[in-house]
Amino acid sequence: MQKKIWQLTNLCLITSGAIIGLETLQSASANAATLWSTLSPNSAQAFSSQSNAAIGSETADDFFFLNSLAPQFEVEGIKVNGLLSDPDAEITNVRVELYRSFPVDSDATRTTDIVRLNGPADDAFAAFDSGEGSLSYSVTDKGSFTVDSTITPGSLTNLGAVGSGLTGNLRQIDITLTDSILLDAAATPLDQANHYFLATTVETSQGDYYWLAGDQPPTTVGDRQAWLRTEPFVPDWIRVSDIINDEPGTLAPAFNASFEVSGKPVPEPSTAVGTLALGGIALGLSKLRKRRAI
Repeated sequence: MQKKIWQLTNLCLITSGAIIGLETLQSASANAATLWSTLSPNSAQAFSSQSNAAIGSETADDFFFLNSLAPQFEVEGIKVNGLLSDPDAEITNVRVELYRSFPVDSDATRTTDIVRLNGPADDAFAAFDSGEGSLSYSVTDKGSFTVDSTITPGSLTNLGAVGSGLTGNLRQIDITLTDSILLDAAATPLDQANHYFLATTVETSQGDYYWLAGDQPPTTVGDRQAWLRTEPFVPDWIRVSDIINDEPGTLAPAFNASFEVSGKPVPEPSTAVGTLALGGIALGLSKLRKRRAI
């Protein structure tokens, strides 16, 4: 049975004229292509991203692609590296959310002391959850791993805090989306509607879970950094660098999260379908998903 594809843009206009060749796209569609990867774990930092902790937390990091790659990309799989404080713990649930960049999908009229520029939006536009059957996952035990520092949820009155180093168990989570999702390319890295943030949260049988920092992205031009939010402060997010510096609007030190996004680029219909394409315009409307509690 052919998989359903989510249409994600508020108004997606698809016209003729391919950005990349059909032969290249057909080859890419036969095998999963990597859209973005910062998967290699970095021992400098790890971020709390656990929904069933005493204070629920969620970490998100950005990714994007330009239309020089393809006008759209069909995301099918995601990989992340996380750290369990208890080596005997099991990951019992995985949730993935996708956000655009603030102020898209957000209430920009609210007054807040947190600088939200270039961070995730208030609301996710798509969500997948293993408990709901919209994703499946497998976990690989990678053995002992030590990080120099952690970002913890903080408290009911403090959004995020710097924690001590931690030695735990590294687990790689391989996620497959039940229904793939179609993302539009960004015109530039500053295209807030198409500069995305990936958030992954887990539930564990015991102990704490941290999403590990990753290496540098394929291109550092336009790359942002990891952000955190906790249940008491929803819908606000805070930069990891702002937590470290205890000051709003800082840019360093900047950390990426460990993740990889894969799938296949999607060509223009007139190029991919050939004689079936009439050079018309296909319209797709997305339904904004209001985020639920962490």
